[in-house]
Amino acid sequence: MRPGKVKFRPPVLFFLITLSFLQINSVAGNLPDFRIYKKLKHNKSAKKKQPGNAIVTHSQSSCSDINWATWGNFAGQSATGTITDADGSLVNVTMTSNFDFGSTPGIYNYSIFSGYPSPIPDGQVPETTWSKGVGGTTTMCFSKTVTNPVLLISSLGNSAGVSSKLDFSVPYVVLYQRGDMVFNSSTSLTGTEGYAIVMFPGDFTCVTINSTTEEFYTNITWGLRPPPFPINITQGAIIAAMLSLLLMAV
Repeated sequence: MRPGKVKFRPPVLFFLITLSFLQINSVAGNLPDFRIYKKLKHNKSAKKKQPGNAIVTHSQSSCSDINWATWGNFAGQSATGTITDADGSLVNVTMTSNFDFGSTPGIYNYSIFSGYPSPIPDGQVPETTWSKGVGGTTTMCFSKTVTNPVLLISSLGNSAGVSSKLDFSVPYVVLYQRGDMVFNSSTSLTGTEGYAIVMFPGDFTCVTINSTTEEFYTNITWGLRPPPFPINITQGAIIAAMLSLLLMAV
């Protein structure tokens, strides 16, 4: 070997090339499989709360886990709730509409969501009739920027043939669906007695829902989807690893 020339062993050289391009901020969980079920029709004119199950707490996060809001303080055109974020901090969520809405003590047809792989609490949730009709707006704002907010929709439209369309201010992806749902585009969906859980990938402070059709009522609630395996490898750690391998190769 000529003086002054550093000879790299092939495996070490491969490692250095790989690490030079490596920059990982986080790893996102995979979405659950898209599920299609037979249409379920029933008379929505006399909705009753279905019996719920106890809330189950997981010791570690899975790809399908969602931290759901606990609601309170319903006051005409607004309501507030809290959600536990991935770091354990509490995030306030405020729902406001340009029409009055109320609440129910549980999610209508709660058992329909039993097919979702992670338990969903059956507690007090907003009840909206989209009563403004054309021009209705409902906005959800969080007390800080959140990642991957999730919306649960229970009984959108009804089995008598009334379809209700919702347009969102940001794109969504489908995590779960039952009943008669049509996903018109990445920012629009229609339900005729439909049930769904959708996620808005990315970082947001507010999400707005535009509605056009008044109906008997729809339950909605919000949650946050924590990353199951958060990884944060900084550039400093990468450089330190590269220098260690370089010294070993000399």
